[in-house]
Amino acid sequence: MNLLEMRIKGFKSFAKNTTLNLNANIVSIVGPNGSGKSNIVDALRWLLGEQSSKQIRISEKYDVIFGGSEKFPPAKKAEVYIKIKDDNGKIRTIGKTLSADGKIQYKIDNKNARLKDIYDVIGGAGVGKSFYSIISQDQVRELVSASSDQLRIIIEDAAGIKTYLEKKEIALKMLNQTKENLDRLNDVLYEVEKRVRSLSNRASRARKYMEYNNELKTIGIKYFGAKSLDIDKKIKNIETAIQENKDKIKSYLSKSFEVERLYKELKKEIEEKEEQLSIYGEKIENFRQRLKSYEEMKIILEKEINDLNSKIVEKDWERKKFEEDLQKNTKRHEEVKDLLNKYESENEKYIEEIKIVENEKRKIESSISEEINKLTELKEDIKKTNNLLKELENSKNKLINELADKEERLKFLTTEKETLEKTIDRLENELIKLESELNSINKKEEKLNNEIFDKKKIVDEQHTQLANAYNYLQKLKHDKDLTERKIQNLSLQITEYEGFSFAIKKLFEAFHKDENLIDVVLNLIEVPEELETAITMVAGYRLQNIVVKDSKHISSYINYLKAEKAGRVTFLPLDLINPKIRKFKELETEPGFYGYIIDLINYKNEFKNAIQYVFGNAIVVDSLNTALTIKNRYKNISLTISTTDGEIINTSGAITGGFSKGNNSTLLLTRKRELQTLKYSLDELNNEIKIQEELLKKLEYEYKKNSLELRKLEDKLNEIKYNRLNGSNSYKDFKNNYDSAKKRYNEIIKRIDSYKIREEEIHFELKNINNEIEENKEKIILLEKNVSEIEKINKSTHNELRLKIAKLDELNLYKNSITEKINNYKTEYSKIKNDIKTIENTIESINTLLKELKSSINRKKDDLIEYEKEIKNMNTEIEDAFKMMRMSREGKSEKFDELERLEMKKNELKDKIDELKNLSHELDLEIQNLNHEKVFLIEKAKNIGIDKENFLYEELNEQEILALERRIEDIKRTLKHIGSVDLAVLDEYEMVKKELDDRKKQKEDILQSIKTLQEGIEKIDNEAEEKYLNTFKLVNEKFGFYIKELFVGGDGILKMIGDGKAFEKGVEISVKKPGRNFQKLQLFSGGEKALITSAFLFALMNVNPSPFYLLDEIDAPLDDINAGKLAKLIKNNIEKTQFIIITHNKLMMEIGEIFHGITMRYGVSQVVPVDFKFLEELDKSPL
Repeated sequence: MNLLEMRIKGFKSFAKNTTLNLNANIVSIVGPNGSGKSNIVDALRWLLGEQSSKQIRISEKYDVIFGGSEKFPPAKKAEVYIKIKDDNGKIRTIGKTLSADGKIQYKIDNKNARLKDIYDVIGGAGVGKSFYSIISQDQVRELVSASSDQLRIIIEDAAGIKTYLEKKEIALKMLNQTKENLDRLNDVLYEVEKRVRSLSNRASRARKYMEYNNELKTIGIKYFGAKSLDIDKKIKNIETAIQENKDKIKSYLSKSFEVERLYKELKKEIEEKEEQLSIYGEKIENFRQRLKSYEEMKIILEKEINDLNSKIVEKDWERKKFEEDLQKNTKRHEEVKDLLNKYESENEKYIEEIKIVENEKRKIESSISEEINKLTELKEDIKKTNNLLKELENSKNKLINELADKEERLKFLTTEKETLEKTIDRLENELIKLESELNSINKKEEKLNNEIFDKKKIVDEQHTQLANAYNYLQKLKHDKDLTERKIQNLSLQITEYEGFSFAIKKLFEAFHKDENLIDVVLNLIEVPEELETAITMVAGYRLQNIVVKDSKHISSYINYLKAEKAGRVTFLPLDLINPKIRKFKELETEPGFYGYIIDLINYKNEFKNAIQYVFGNAIVVDSLNTALTIKNRYKNISLTISTTDGEIINTSGAITGGFSKGNNSTLLLTRKRELQTLKYSLDELNNEIKIQEELLKKLEYEYKKNSLELRKLEDKLNEIKYNRLNGSNSYKDFKNNYDSAKKRYNEIIKRIDSYKIREEEIHFELKNINNEIEENKEKIILLEKNVSEIEKINKSTHNELRLKIAKLDELNLYKNSITEKINNYKTEYSKIKNDIKTIENTIESINTLLKELKSSINRKKDDLIEYEKEIKNMNTEIEDAFKMMRMSREGKSEKFDELERLEMKKNELKDKIDELKNLSHELDLEIQNLNHEKVFLIEKAKNIGIDKENFLYEELNEQEILALERRIEDIKRTLKHIGSVDLAVLDEYEMVKKELDDRKKQKEDILQSIKTLQEGIEKIDNEAEEKYLNTFKLVNEKFGFYIKELFVGGDGILKMIGDGKAFEKGVEISVKKPGRNFQKLQLFSGGEKALITSAFLFALMNVNPSPFYLLDEIDAPLDDINAGKLAKLIKNNIEKTQFIIITHNKLMMEIGEIFHGITMRYGVSQVVPVDFKFLEELDKSPL
């Protein structure tokens, strides 16, 4: 890639458009201080994306825009463009602009781009990096004073291992973080394992409790299912017996009814035959009624007794259930009480332990604080000692340098002493020879002076012509630039409808792609300049009417304006507008009549209707008097008359006139005319510029040709003058040297003696300094040892503190857990206590009710006995009545016997029925008992956590059921022996156990991550080291090569110093001059340092070359001889890259193929280019 051209405008001191030709291998840029040379460097840095304000010498980004001077206004924007030829031979243009409003824009081939895109186009290593492609004097100074680590970093950049080191840094941070995570995880593992051990015993008891409880449920399911089946079977048998009793009762009732029927029939027969016995019969009947009443009362009492017995059984079962609940709650009450005592005791223990751990933690923190203070003091001592050591090393280096300098001077003085005598003899011979040569040179000098005077006169005349032509061309270009900006501004105003109403702007902005929307009337007409005022006054605001093709879309335009609240617009649809124009030929003959406006302006025929609508029958006349004459003469004609000055007589006769500061519509029409005028002027300027450029080329050619001839003559004259001056100087020097030789000899003797005395002093001082350095080094080792020990103790103390914090967290966790359990158990304890009290009250009320029921049953039974006695008495009295009747009817005893027999039979059946009813009642009571027993069984099952749905219904014999019941009781006793168990500990144990397993898995993952990271770091180190070593080797070879070129007989090497890997070691520059040992860079003179750093930079260029290098006064510290060496070095490398040199040195200027002189006038930098390449070609061509 090659730089071809650079264009700067509005950047810092380059206010005007300035172009620098860079199409050469070496370009020299010169000029006095403050002329703006460095602004070229800043411009290139700025274009390539430099972000540092210090590098481009600004305080804020707007400082790069030219701020104005006495004769030049401030620039609106800063522009920097470069033209390059890429690797494919394609010409590309790259630019950057910054406008006054802060907008930055990068461009590639006049298209908007990003900085990244520019880097992609430029390519090449080092472009855009401040150290490689652009090297300033400050950077050379920084390199001279750079530390070994800074030099290493420079080579790292050249090697391109920065990405490796960044990856390694990230990996090391991740590794340290991972190791810290491992330490924290080990602390957590220690605490979690301790918790697991603590919870293991409690969990074991809880598991045993769960095992017995599960066995209890397993057996209970079988037992309760079998017991339930047994109860159901008994109930079924009893229900069968009850049904059989019901059937028997039914049979007995049927027989009883039959006996009763026979009895009534017999009785009726006896009554019919023995009326005399009616009294006995009535009496017997009366007894029977009373007997029936007693029997009914007996039945009622029996029913009430049965009901009371049922209630007693029900309440008895209810009491048993509550007693079971009371027993269960009492048991749980005791368990909760024990748990509360246990956890409160544990809580107190944890609180005490927390206090102890907190005190220990405070002590450790206090200890750490004290150790940190000690560590700070020790580090401060190390720092002070290191500073002292550094000062001593500097003093030592100074003394060594002074010693080397003294030794070198002694050798020089000794040699000088030996050569002085020989020099005196040689000078005498030279003086005679020089006098003859000086006479010959003076004659040649006089002849050349005459020739140069004549040639100079011609060159000065041509220079004046060239300057005038150049200035005129610049003026034309400036006028062209100004005209182009005016055209651009006017075009922008027209296209953006500047000066039109807000509604029109909004409408064209929204519908600019709508083909139906043509334009405003003003933009569709062309008006002669002298009629602009008249036409503006006639049309007025109608010039801003919008012409559209079709009226269909107007509603959408109006709706948009309404929605945007933009204003109102008048539309002229071509499909609707139909003006009626009537011309009067007699007007055309009137003096001062110009014509109808529609005939005086130009427009396309397709817009004719719209234009005629706007202007109608309006005419233009030369003056107001003419207008008044025509209006008075043609009063019946509807006519609008305008003068060329803008006075208006409208159709009704109203007159408008006077002075107007400025009519917007007139200005809009003027703007169109100005645009056409400017375009015409631009074409003329372009033609004139072409002519002047051709003329300038011819003048430049003649000027360069005569200048070259003049230069040759001046070179010859300079050579003669130089020879004369050298001869004169040599004569004087030889004479002076001859006179001062003996004096110089004595001075040398004295200086040799003083140098030897100073050497002895330096050796003594060096010995003292070395002793002091060793003492300070020992002191630093001792202090660092103390620091290491304190840091080791601190690390241990920090670990202990971390453990205490972890333990404190665990204790607080346990304490909070126990506190939560205590609160839960207290709540449960209070609830159980209330439940026990409620159950006791309920049992007491049930017992009271049972007493009342039993008392009532006893009373009922007593009443029943009384009724049974009365029934027995009634039966006795009836028997007595029958005996009396028998005695009264001895003749009819058979019938009475039969009646008695039926009576006995009826009583017998009744007794059997009563007996069966009592038996059924007892069976009902037994069913109730069995149902209650079943309910109690279900409640009992629920108490051990078994639902009815889970019963295993399997028939077992009584021995098997009894065995299961005994096993259940045994398990209950065992559970009671185990005591209260906190089942939550199982979940807690499993949770902690899971946490332990997870933590162990995390530890395995972390260890694997550490291994992976270490392997990755090792791989990065190997790749980076290999790449770095290859680059270092190449840089070292090239550095040695360039040192040998710059210091004949010398040598230079780059040494790695320090420990660690290659890319972690520092780099030291050592150079050996002829006849001397290797020395560090700091021991050389300023000029030598500049040469050595130049060699280092050129070595870097060979390793990682940039397409071009801009060297900003890096030769400043060099004398002519060393500057010549640097110039030679640059020339030797022009095949590899392109050099742009900013310099004050003549030798550096001479190597340039293109020469740019920078001057400043009125605060603006200007460039005077000289193309040496062209001049050389011109010199070779025949005259």
